[in-house]
Amino acid sequence: MEDLKAFGRNVRAYRKRLHLSQEVLSEKLGINPSNITKIENGEQFVTAPVLYKLAEILQVSVSDLFKTKPVKDTSKEDNCKQKLMKYVSTLSENEAKYVFENIKLFQKYAKTKDRLV
Repeated sequence: MEDLKAFGRNVRAYRKRLHLSQEVLSEKLGINPSNITKIENGEQFVTAPVLYKLAEILQVSVSDLFKTKPVKDTSKEDNCKQKLMKYVSTLSENEAKYVFENIKLFQKYAKTKDRLV
């Protein structure tokens, strides 16, 4: 049962990493969206053909889907980058150059202080 829960958590994390909705994933797999919810909640497993197609869509190996170590959810990090890009796109060219120069200074500072950015 715990393996099924881990499988479901991995499917959810990999799906979110690619910014796919449950509906889009279900369309690509040719299954009902409610099944994606059940899979991600560890309540339902998939057939072998769906398993291989799922791994292909999520751009991972089948074995990655079964790993018990949690997959890092990067969707929040990506969201921060998206917000930054959206904000920068509203700036004038001069303002954007100023922001860019400050980011470069920050990176230089972080590297000199042995902090990884």
